[in-house]
Amino acid sequence: MPPVTMASPSRRSIIIAALALASQGCVMSAVMPGLIEAPQIQARAVQFLGANAGTATMRVELVGYNPNSFALYAANLRAEISVNGRSVGTVDATFSQVLPARRPLVVLVEVNVSRMGGAISGPVRVSPSWGGSGGPMVIEGAPQALPFRVDGALSFRSRYGDVSVPWGFQGAAQSSVFASW
Repeated sequence: MPPVTMASPSRRSIIIAALALASQGCVMSAVMPGLIEAPQIQARAVQFLGANAGTATMRVELVGYNPNSFALYAANLRAEISVNGRSVGTVDATFSQVLPARRPLVVLVEVNVSRMGGAISGPVRVSPSWGGSGGPMVIEGAPQALPFRVDGALSFRSRYGDVSVPWGFQGAAQSSVFASW
């Protein structure tokens, strides 16, 4: 019969902790740091609802899928908004939304966008390509679709740690949305 050896005290405590966690139904891979799988986030729609001198209201529709065997809690949404290639505002919203384990979920967030110093300035200038005698005509304040881009990150909490997931969306909005901003 081979001799019996005892595990060192530190190894014994790791084994005891692992057995205690297993008896509570915990998955060991989820407890290990860095093994939380990041959820998949896709921006489905971004809609500007209106603006005033200091802020714009924006609705963001995200679809998330949590591949983990435990729930994640959406805690914070951060984003930077660019209109017509210029950075114009930031979003920093705190909210609470549960992303269930292994199921998709639509997250709808309505946030106020703080105006930055480099906001859109002056009236929108549109130069239609007419073949008139005086060259292109400039129309002040004409409605025009302006390209915008939103790049951000959505942070999640869980009992096993935190994870942040980048997301982005680009589209176009009528210039009238940004006129008073």
